[in-house]
Amino acid sequence: MSYLLKGGLLRSKPNDQQPDRTLANRNLDYPSFIGIASLLSLPLSIFYVVPNFFTVLNGPESIISYAIAAFVILISAYHFKELFRLFPKSCVLYEATYLVYGEFVAHLTGWMYIFDSVIYTVIIAKLWSTYADSFFRQLLRPPFLIDYQGIINFPYIEKSYDCLSLAAVVVSSLASLCEYQVFGTVSISVAIVMLFTTISTSLVGYAAHNLQHLSLEELKLNNEVLSCASYFYCSFFGIETLSMLYNGTPAGRKRILKLPMITCCLTIIIVTIVLMVYLYFVTVGAVCGLSGAVIIAAIPSAAMLAALTEDRLVPLYSSATKKVVKVQIALVMLLSGTILVSVKESLLFAIIRLNSNVRLLILACLVVSTRLDGDIVEFAYTTEYSKLNRGNLNSQFLSSDALTV
Repeated sequence: MSYLLKGGLLRSKPNDQQPDRTLANRNLDYPSFIGIASLLSLPLSIFYVVPNFFTVLNGPESIISYAIAAFVILISAYHFKELFRLFPKSCVLYEATYLVYGEFVAHLTGWMYIFDSVIYTVIIAKLWSTYADSFFRQLLRPPFLIDYQGIINFPYIEKSYDCLSLAAVVVSSLASLCEYQVFGTVSISVAIVMLFTTISTSLVGYAAHNLQHLSLEELKLNNEVLSCASYFYCSFFGIETLSMLYNGTPAGRKRILKLPMITCCLTIIIVTIVLMVYLYFVTVGAVCGLSGAVIIAAIPSAAMLAALTEDRLVPLYSSATKKVVKVQIALVMLLSGTILVSVKESLLFAIIRLNSNVRLLILACLVVSTRLDGDIVEFAYTTEYSKLNRGNLNSQFLSSDALTV
């Protein structure tokens, strides 16, 4: 039994395995990186979590709940920064898990993230449908609804099928076939428009907002405070995206260490501004931000599926070419999204909430394990992947001139 675990389920790979650059595009600049991570964190946080979960509490309790969540996300960003120093590869959480805890845990972590990414895309598509319908005065979505009430009666199934949300999922699946450079340009433009419109309407809302509900006399600390804080962990998804596209940046080992902290701080600042006056949002910023999020939602899934394909941890393994991986993630996104559109958002978000907490726990355990294991830390600080010859990565191991002391 121990031999089976050691040689099979808990099999690990060496840290000196060269990174595969064949599936990466090293043409993303750092503003594009921050734009992509922000678009995968802010729209869901601002336009879904804040209105639906944080506002069930009174003013002081919601602020404390948000402060707890912001602290946890800040610590997770620091943990990712630590892992970037130790494992200079894309999909750093998956790679580090494979190295430290073995194949089985890494397999679960990778597919958990892909499943979360599909659910995230479906939630964003459903939100986009809602806000777009509101923008057009409830005239856009009704023709696209297929009512099957009375045919299917399950508590977590929608009463009608939203074909407009399905159209957004199809767009996201097709967008996953594009190159990263297109996403970088789109993310910067959309993020700027979304931030300007959202912050401007929030500042106007502060001028007319009644702050009497912020009285500390009604403060009650209970389990609801911690429960609402955990819903904000969806911002962890955007920060995690930085680890998926590590190989897509020039000189990433030197500069990408700052990006998780910058993205985390940007998310905390923006959500802090809009937390108390969410009722004053206009739909322009929501439709713009959610549209950008729909387009780029499949990027981290493609990177993770590429890593799983490289390690032959996908069913019906064929090859690890970039074209095959992109087609695979498009099909996974399309088929899964078609089914999950009929599921209620509350159940979908509960799954993301659970999986995000599991990955946060794995991340913290990895940081502790790497600090306690001197061999891992010693090798990580003596390897410079930027000095490797890219043309020979698939046929050669690390050479002596790629190691520095």
